[in-house]
Amino acid sequence: YQLFSKEEMIIITGSATGVPIKLTDGSKVWLNEGALLKYPKRFLGNARKVYLEGEGFFEVIRDEGSPFTVSTNRSQIHVLGTSFNILETDSTTRVSVSSGSVRVSVKNKNESVELVNGEEALVSLNAVTQRKASPNYASWRTGEFTFDNTPLPKVIAKLKTYYRSGLPNDIPESDCRLTAKISNMNVNEVIELLKEVCDINF
Repeated sequence: YQLFSKEEMIIITGSATGVPIKLTDGSKVWLNEGALLKYPKRFLGNARKVYLEGEGFFEVIRDEGSPFTVSTNRSQIHVLGTSFNILETDSTTRVSVSSGSVRVSVKNKNESVELVNGEEALVSLNAVTQRKASPNYASWRTGEFTFDNTPLPKVIAKLKTYYRSGLPNDIPESDCRLTAKISNMNVNEVIELLKEVCDINF
């Protein structure tokens, strides 16, 4: 990657453990399963730079003399001290802010947006769009979900980002739309909730 010089690099791939990676500056990164983080063994000079593929949640220690930058395939995220989620897919990068503020820019283009708590940016190859953050952007890590009149297939797809097993692959035909908050429930409790609310059998 062009991002780094001769620093000794560490590459970590996300697993289902939920244990954060601690960087040498004290910042923490949680990686979703299959995500990849590349970072220097120690940050040198007055910049902290890392590279992400996939999805990760960052809690960055504030250091005004050493800005923190996350690069993905199509975007750069510049921060001082904040917490935020990045989800990179084949076509877009989504950055959602939990606290503080970040600047998101399109790589190789002079286009960027400033985000604060509760906002997110959607970055494509050519543009960046700013909007209100989805309530479930960090649910893959927290297990907390908010659904508002959401169709059943979308509910189950989102639940599967946290519950890695136990949810059905074959979803019964249903016009059910769910409005609910789910927090601290095991997968069997979630299935019982869906059966009761949507009147279906898995």
